[in-house]
Amino acid sequence: MNLSGIWECYDREICYVPSDALFWPGMAAGSDGRVWRYAVKSVKRFDESIILISHKGSWIHESFNYGLLLYEQGQWSFIRADQIGLPNDTISSLACDWTGALWLNVRSRLVCRFDGKNLAIFPPGERGLPPESTFWGLSQFASGGVDNFWLAVPDIGACRFTGIVWEYFTSQNSGLPDGWVTGVTVDGAGRAWFAVGNLSRTSFLRYDSGHWEEVVQLPIGRRQYEARFLAVDRQGRLWVGWRHGQDRLNKLGLWAFDPAIGQWSQYKSSNSGLPDHQIESMTVDKAGRVWVGTRFGVGVFDGVESACWSYVTTSVPTRPLHRPSTANRTRGKDARLRPAVCYTVTVDAEGRVWAETRTSQVACVFTESREE
Repeated sequence: MNLSGIWECYDREICYVPSDALFWPGMAAGSDGRVWRYAVKSVKRFDESIILISHKGSWIHESFNYGLLLYEQGQWSFIRADQIGLPNDTISSLACDWTGALWLNVRSRLVCRFDGKNLAIFPPGERGLPPESTFWGLSQFASGGVDNFWLAVPDIGACRFTGIVWEYFTSQNSGLPDGWVTGVTVDGAGRAWFAVGNLSRTSFLRYDSGHWEEVVQLPIGRRQYEARFLAVDRQGRLWVGWRHGQDRLNKLGLWAFDPAIGQWSQYKSSNSGLPDHQIESMTVDKAGRVWVGTRFGVGVFDGVESACWSYVTTSVPTRPLHRPSTANRTRGKDARLRPAVCYTVTVDAEGRVWAETRTSQVACVFTESREE
């Protein structure tokens, strides 16, 4: 694959991030150039209300200040949840809409929208949202153009935000089949795609201007695997990242469906640049390539070729590997070598690819070299 560029890694020291900050899965990039990262600060203090003495000494109470890391104009800052009125609770997913505003799915079963100044809270059952769901924490966002922002709630259905209220779709009032909505994405033409799984099969549907269409179906039930991550490339191919269900070993990896020929292709680390079968995230860059985040690196697919970074070397031009290397699954001795353990990949307004890691790094960003 003809792809090269420079990775830059933002560490705590560079970003002036609090030393006790913990980075949890969650990153989003907006059309306004801002990049958001989910983080918490650990707060330890002696709690006099807890009269417990262990053999190690006094009881220390630990709590967390939940919040957001904001990257804007080359600078990072930490925003505490209570500073903006956000509930101090776990955030399960992040996404930016067409205006650049940040949407958050909070474990306390709230949907919130933050534009950088004001926070709007959407409780379940209000403004068109469905009632409370036991599996609200597994909900996903997907963003398209104006009035084309989606929320998929696994055991209930899908919702589209119109700018004021939510439009709510279920198997009773739309073309959604019975089952769990396990994945959602919006393609370059503004069409929404959904994966809906039941115990025996998974259906992939497309929504376009009020019309629902089942594109393809697979005899794979969600007890085995869930089609958790979806992406559609420039050629119209549907990419599916599978997560294990009750089968704890994910053997499916990454699949791609070409509607033009009606065929699936399966990608594993043995036949492609996929670093690991356990998919954590997917996104499509401005060139139409699909980027895949895994536990052991970042993969890139253009429908013909694939490549990966099992580790990244910062501040120098690098090219990806054509096959993942298991030797690079541990931290290198060279300080420039960073393990590319990746929970989230996202593309910012300038076309740079951001990778969220689970190490002490805040984030890594890839800038592609432009050949003259």
